[in-house]
Amino acid sequence: MHPCYPDSSQSEPGQVVRRSATVSARSGHHPSAPKKGQRLTMERAVQEYLQAHHKVGHRPKTLEWHHMVLSHLQQYLLTECHLLLVHQITERACCG
Repeated sequence: MHPCYPDSSQSEPGQVVRRSATVSARSGHHPSAPKKGQRLTMERAVQEYLQAHHKVGHRPKTLEWHHMVLSHLQQYLLTECHLLLVHQITERACCG
């Protein structure tokens, strides 16, 4: 996962591959919807994301990995970029 592109992964060094948001679409709402997105914390977004993956039956190891990686991203965004809310996360805010 690339810190500036949280919905992507790297297939080869330096190459970012976009992934579709199929789990978000299945969960019935998008965590950054206008009403909720302005105050949605990273912590709550991670919880909702993991719950959505759990609901669609992803394996416990997969959930554990996602939790670990997203916790590291959350910590980085908070300590290095001083970002707490999801709507604050932009390419500019993360990468300068």
